[in-house]
Amino acid sequence: MCPLCIATVGLMVSGAAAFVRRARARSEQERLDADRREGEPRDTPVAV
Repeated sequence: MCPLCIATVGLMVSGAAAFVRRARARSEQERLDADRREGEPRDTPVAV
């Protein structure tokens, strides 16, 4: 592939990875907030 194509694919992959990380962090935070509203913590693994 031409260098420009490689650079474009690299940017797309890094952008997708950042988007996935943000989405995972957001869903994790929503789950923690829901558990806090319930009052009693469930036996869910805690991210360290």
